[in-house]
Amino acid sequence: MAEGGGAVGGAGSEYKLSATLEMRDQLSGKLRSAVSQIKSVDSAVSKLGRGGEVSRLTKQLDALNDLRQQVNQFKELKKSVAATQQAYNQANSATAELARQYKQGQAATTQLKTKQSELQKTFEQSQSATSQLKSKLGELKAESAKAKDSGAVDEYKKLQNQIKSTSAELKSSQVMTRSTGAELKALASGIKQAERELNNIGNSFEQSKKKAAQLKQELKSQQPALSEMRKSLAAQGFNTRDFVNSDRQLRERMAVATRDLRTQQLRETLSSAGMKLSGGNVNVNVGGN
Repeated sequence: MAEGGGAVGGAGSEYKLSATLEMRDQLSGKLRSAVSQIKSVDSAVSKLGRGGEVSRLTKQLDALNDLRQQVNQFKELKKSVAATQQAYNQANSATAELARQYKQGQAATTQLKTKQSELQKTFEQSQSATSQLKSKLGELKAESAKAKDSGAVDEYKKLQNQIKSTSAELKSSQVMTRSTGAELKALASGIKQAERELNNIGNSFEQSKKKAAQLKQELKSQQPALSEMRKSLAAQGFNTRDFVNSDRQLRERMAVATRDLRTQQLRETLSSAGMKLSGGNVNVNVGGN
């Protein structure tokens, strides 16, 4: 009886041991499954985190590139404004010079016309004197002929002397009339030329004045745009008043952002291949550790 009880007791112990081992195996399997799931989730989270970092760095670099484009646009607009300002200053100077030339031309033309008026009086007086001398000479010749016919020798000689003197005066008056007439003709031609030049200067003045007005209007539209761009860049940390230093800082920021993005992209590429980047060196993960 005692032996039979021992056998039964031994069988029970073996059953309990077997059950315990089976339970252990089940728990071990569940634990491995849980660990595997945790690793999968961790890997997915890690990949998501790395992808998010690339996205963040990409956006940062895009923002800096956009800022660079705005800076370049500002530079071009500033050059355009400077060129317009220079053209406006030149147009203003040209307009002022043409106004001076026009005023000077007007004065010169007025002087020529005044001289023409005075010379015209001289010419008319010379013509009148010539006409009178011709009449006097005719009368003297007629009287001289009578004196000769009447035998009035002394009267004849006297009249001949007067005829000689009057003829000389007439000749001088005729020379004066011709000379004054030629001078009047030349002066009239000079006045016409002066009026043509004055007209050309007047046209150039109006064109220059119109151009200056257009450039002034262009400046009025460009300057506010430049001011707005200056404010926009300042809000993004770019000081256009200290352009050289701000431009250097932007180049440095872009270089750092480019380097960080490429480094992160390399890390992800190496991670996908089971490697990692540490301190500038590539380490290979063996056995998943």
